[in-house]
Amino acid sequence: MVELIYNTYYLNYYYIMDELIEIGNKIYKLEPSIRKNKKYDVYYVLFSKDNKDLKKKGWSKYTMDGLEKDQIYKKYVTSFGDKRYQHFKDQTPLKTYKNLDHNDPKRRDLYRQRHKNDNINDPNYAGYWSWFYLW
Repeated sequence: MVELIYNTYYLNYYYIMDELIEIGNKIYKLEPSIRKNKKYDVYYVLFSKDNKDLKKKGWSKYTMDGLEKDQIYKKYVTSFGDKRYQHFKDQTPLKTYKNLDHNDPKRRDLYRQRHKNDNINDPNYAGYWSWFYLW
């Protein structure tokens, strides 16, 4: 899968394979979590030539193959999933925890009934990422 990302600051096109997820006007990246017992961390990715005040606001430089170092920043959003438990199917681009797939539709339905009132429409919350990428 190849996504086309338009960088307005440099007026260039970049082809990034299976690394970024575009939702609305924001770009996200999933990485294996550095937090205890969490499966994935979610980060905003920002392409910007203007790096004033970005570090003060929680942004850090981020390198990606084929792109210049000074134009990419990432910011932590949330973590989701628990390494100790199974999920329906790992549909993230990374597929790091595919060994925990149970593929049981009944368990999936029960999970969805329990979590239907979570914030499943807002990518700033773990409920969104679990609902669409693990369950």
